[in-house]
Amino acid sequence: MNGYLELARRSRTRREESWHCPTSEAVAGMQPVRHNRSIHLGPEGRRLRSAGFEPKERGGKIIWERPDTGFWVSQEMALHLLERKSAEERRA
Repeated sequence: MNGYLELARRSRTRREESWHCPTSEAVAGMQPVRHNRSIHLGPEGRRLRSAGFEPKERGGKIIWERPDTGFWVSQEMALHLLERKSAEERRA
């Protein structure tokens, strides 16, 4: 599984590098992404952030980066994953 995660991280790095390429933004006619914009987080969002999830706004919605895989999921899915992990830890 470690090989898969490493491959996913490298793929993500390449994707992020291409997003910041000025040529591709000019060709696509896209506006650059503003990373310094603050995102208002409610109690659920603060809980996710304290568990290691990182938020990002896309299309007016907040999505969350999973700390274990680096994949992006909706807030509902992130909360579900966090609940499942907590339940598994309680059983162990």
